[in-house]
Amino acid sequence: LLEAVREGVVVSPADKYKDHQVEIVEVEVPFPEIGQAAGHLLQGRNYGLFTSCLSGLIRETTGEEIAVGDDSSANCSEVGVLYLRCCGLDLLPLVPAKCITPRALLEELRRLEK
Repeated sequence: LLEAVREGVVVSPADKYKDHQVEIVEVEVPFPEIGQAAGHLLQGRNYGLFTSCLSGLIRETTGEEIAVGDDSSANCSEVGVLYLRCCGLDLLPLVPAKCITPRALLEELRRLEK
């Protein structure tokens, strides 16, 4: 489980959320083996609560895609988008990853579900 948390982008145990209500969306990715390398590259980024989340808020409220901040930080949905894009999944290809909110990511994954 690769996730962005207060401490930054980390690998957590797969069963971390076993006692929470979760939704699992299964999608096929063309290059799953690349995910391992992508995960290593994303680990250690700071959690971009302000910068990355601001980008998503701007997109959700105005429709403008303005990626705020640099690549040293990431939020939860951004990490998921970058990881899946590295695996070859064409997720909202024209939208910067920083501008994709958790809601938008979930909607896109549901659309692509196998």
